[in-house]
Amino acid sequence: MENVFNKVLNQLIGGNARELNVVSVVGMGGIGKSTLAGSIFRNPSVFYHFDVSSWVTVSQKYDVREMLLDVLSFGTPSLKAMYSNLSNDQLLEQVYRKLKGKRYLIVLDDIWSIEAWNLVIRSFSDDENGSRIMLTRLSEVAMSAGNGYTFNMPFLNLENSWKLLADKVFGIVVCPLRLESMGKQIAQQCQGLPLSLVVIAGLLPKISRTYKDWQKVLESMKSHEGSTSEQCLAILALSYNYLPCSLKACFLYMGAFPEDKEIHVDKLIKIWVAEGFLKPSSHKKLEEVAEECLEDLFSRSLIIVSRRRANGKIRSCRIHDLLRQLCLREGKSEKFFHVMTKSFEMSAECMEIEHRLCLHTDGLENQSLALEKGNFDSVRTILCLGELHSFLNSGCYKIVDPRFELLRVLDVQNIHFPSFPNEITQLVQLRYVSFTTGSEVPASISNLWNLQTMSVISVAENELHPAIGNLEDVKSETFQSREIVHACSSQGTKFSWYRILRNSSFVTNC
Repeated sequence: MENVFNKVLNQLIGGNARELNVVSVVGMGGIGKSTLAGSIFRNPSVFYHFDVSSWVTVSQKYDVREMLLDVLSFGTPSLKAMYSNLSNDQLLEQVYRKLKGKRYLIVLDDIWSIEAWNLVIRSFSDDENGSRIMLTRLSEVAMSAGNGYTFNMPFLNLENSWKLLADKVFGIVVCPLRLESMGKQIAQQCQGLPLSLVVIAGLLPKISRTYKDWQKVLESMKSHEGSTSEQCLAILALSYNYLPCSLKACFLYMGAFPEDKEIHVDKLIKIWVAEGFLKPSSHKKLEEVAEECLEDLFSRSLIIVSRRRANGKIRSCRIHDLLRQLCLREGKSEKFFHVMTKSFEMSAECMEIEHRLCLHTDGLENQSLALEKGNFDSVRTILCLGELHSFLNSGCYKIVDPRFELLRVLDVQNIHFPSFPNEITQLVQLRYVSFTTGSEVPASISNLWNLQTMSVISVAENELHPAIGNLEDVKSETFQSREIVHACSSQGTKFSWYRILRNSSFVTNC
């Protein structure tokens, strides 16, 4: 993509155009738009050319508030927290003030909606100093943006397709001659789509490097011939089908999280452990097994690592939109989970056979009606994911209900309960619970004798500390089998973390 890279880069920093211009990169999913834009955004020449720059991930279900906060943060999370209490109109004004007089670059990645574009463009000042906006996704948005340049991402030719596939599979080692012919046919079946190539390249090292096994892969790819998008989904499904059973469940879980959101690994691993997906090893903790599963998914190009820790372990990850679609499709067909959004209606009959319900907070009001009618004998997991919502709708209360008597995982951290929901203490099968409350946690939490992990955010000052005392008092009877209990007190933007260690007689400030 070097040719396209240079053309786009030249439009951003080259030439004498002083007015605010929009540079758009368009093409089908998986063709590399975000990868190209990210490479340009991180390029040193871009960094030194612009005074300030921000990367904003928009996605289909855009949130104007999050978009404006991302612009204001300029890549610094602490700056984002500074403006979190402002209204949308105040955020628009702050964006205008922060950009006024500066030469800036704003990347709006994965923008689907013209409406989203119209809502934010009014806060971008044009001081005729060479500022630029870069868009990726749909040509319709690029056309409505007016003044600017549009680049259509090309498909890779066969030569570059094979080069990418071989680089991913063999690295600096030369491909054996016995596999080269078959490898080029596999590359050709990917129809020049980079996502298909890197995913199939993640699969090939996991099987035997024999002509016969590679031929089986090729035959599977040929059996799903169709349009490029259909072929891409077939290739993604093929890679999924080759996963070990335990890894399939871990991968499908990625589809539960909102589109384009970073997934925090600490939370993900604890949920996997509570779900019982992982097989224990005599030499490794379950958390270590989970970390190996993540690295395996990464090596197969099924997840994207967003950030790593200083020790090299994955801190956060995300998943490509098309792979998330695969998770949703397979999750539904295998009755693994149901993702419920504002536009999704679930019948009571469906809920009777579902083990996992994933509720996105944009549709809590609609979902509460289904929750009132359902039979919950089969429900083992409830994940409420999205932005933090105040607990103002009585229907939301049905999410924490004693009827979920077999519930193992309950994550309602994104709903703010003004007072502690005592129904939680009746869910004795819980292994993982996460919630936000404005009051202290009562000692009756000790009823949860199966609990492995508790994550509490207290939004009231000094309300959590007595709860930690309660947990310490009862731990000798109820917490000896737990490895860790987390509690978190939020005061503005300051978080204090505490850890109760197994069989210990003290609480350590972490």
